[in-house]
Amino acid sequence: MCGNRHAGGADAGLPDRPDDGISGDGAAAQHRTGAIIPGDAGRHSRGGTAICRRDGYDHSRAVRAASIGQRRRRDHANTGSGGGRRVSDGIVRAAEDVLVIGAGPAGLTAAYYLERAGISYRIVERERIIGSTWANLYPTLRLNTANFVSSLVGMPIPWRGGFYMTGRQFYRYLCEFAERNNFRIDFGVEVLRVAPEAGGWRVETTAGAAWYPCVILATGKFGNPIMPPVPGLDAFTGRLLHARDFHDPADFRGQRVLVVGNGPSGVDIATALAGVAASPVYLAIRSDIVVARRYPFGLPETLWRVLLQPLPERIRKPLQDFICYQSYPGLRKHNLPLAPNRTNRKGTGAPARGPELLRALDAGTLKAVAGLERLESDAAVLMDGTRLQVDAVIMATGYRPVVHFLDMPFETDNDGWPVRDEGQEVAGYPGLYIVGRFYQGFGPLYNMKIEARLAVSQIQRRLANLAQDTSRASSERSLSADSTPAS
Repeated sequence: MCGNRHAGGADAGLPDRPDDGISGDGAAAQHRTGAIIPGDAGRHSRGGTAICRRDGYDHSRAVRAASIGQRRRRDHANTGSGGGRRVSDGIVRAAEDVLVIGAGPAGLTAAYYLERAGISYRIVERERIIGSTWANLYPTLRLNTANFVSSLVGMPIPWRGGFYMTGRQFYRYLCEFAERNNFRIDFGVEVLRVAPEAGGWRVETTAGAAWYPCVILATGKFGNPIMPPVPGLDAFTGRLLHARDFHDPADFRGQRVLVVGNGPSGVDIATALAGVAASPVYLAIRSDIVVARRYPFGLPETLWRVLLQPLPERIRKPLQDFICYQSYPGLRKHNLPLAPNRTNRKGTGAPARGPELLRALDAGTLKAVAGLERLESDAAVLMDGTRLQVDAVIMATGYRPVVHFLDMPFETDNDGWPVRDEGQEVAGYPGLYIVGRFYQGFGPLYNMKIEARLAVSQIQRRLANLAQDTSRASSERSLSADSTPAS
């Protein structure tokens, strides 16, 4: 479907004011136990009731919030100009100006700014809950960025006795954000094809096809796990899964487990299994690993980045490396292939932060081993020739962006995202934008606020230009009709 070409290059720097308002006349105000239950036969959240199911959560508050949001927006039809007009053969213009694909943090953030700008939109989500990735995470997951840079726009994370939220805590917070804003979401709708047509975008979904002037890709990458082509995958008779499908360490109680991957997910899963699965849990490291403290010199790592941000690059980089990648001396006795920081290294994974890895290594419940070479029916063979008998292999081998439905040729960056022209617009394709793609710096939750704000600013300009073009064409047709002599 896609003729992708790879184009390397680092990401450009992002502005540092994610919460700037968008001007507009319409500005408006982990677990499987957490879910948004959409109203209206499970499809449409606006006009139905959005409820978060959580232990100890006041469901009636969610019902009241949804009904209040419905009344508040009753006068705001939220429909774009020209809805229902036939654009080309077999395709009709949607009622909304913007389609947002994905109802995770990025999609909801984009919707927040679209509402503030008074731009009509619709979110489609293939799952039947918001933030499906966050709803199904393993219980020990913790954010790697501090709360004060990880909050969603317009809703600071409340202080709950720590700087770093767990995945479960963040999902509850995400549900509250969705309830407060009562976004326009259609659940259970999968996007099948997005293609340029008639100066806009033809979008085909399981609910039908429509034409949109603008489309925002807020699909993230966690819906597209990478399963590397390791020899012997089909021959292995044990349990084989990707980190995305790991939910509970108890599922592996007493089993011999190999975790493949040296990033935060691999380390998190291996340390969660330590002491539950058979000892030791094996952590396969192919290249190198960065292990750093959450609180270097007593402060959150994210706070150090904020404090160092104003310094010139030539001063900030060495200081940041020295402070933010401060590790644990005790790791060296375990012969780990340690890297000094995220840039000066062989591998590409993000740092694993916190003392959990060292504790498990010291306790003998976890052992770092060489990278995985191949699998046999009941064993894993490592790059150094070691053969380990294992019952389960968990691949914490990363993800690629969810863009399989894009039906046109496009270049990709090193992470697999379509290359952008300016701001968040995809190069060569006006009206197509990406939100939630940049994971470094202060982290994706911070960056997506900046990306969403930039995308909506670009959409405002595009819609204004399209309106001018339509008005001009209409005037020209009227003049032409007036100048035609009567027969």
